[in-house]
Amino acid sequence: MKIVQDLKVKNVFGLHARPAGVIAGIAVRSKSSVKIMYKNESVDARSLIRILVLAVHGNDSVTFTIEGDDAQETLAALTAAFENKFGEP
Repeated sequence: MKIVQDLKVKNVFGLHARPAGVIAGIAVRSKSSVKIMYKNESVDARSLIRILVLAVHGNDSVTFTIEGDDAQETLAALTAAFENKFGEP
């Protein structure tokens, strides 16, 4: 199964170390391939450093491409993290 989904960054400081770590952790635990795209640059979401290099700001959107057996569950975990602002106020 392949899913392509946009998610909006709702926390003020964007995808800094903590949110990038959350995303990478979800991707590492997933059996699926997880890519994150921002401004036409796509990186492997398993890499915290590569996510940080994207320099995603608050209120911007990123596009996830998730491909594999647990794509739906991976998207649900990512969506919950984004909705929860990665635990930030």
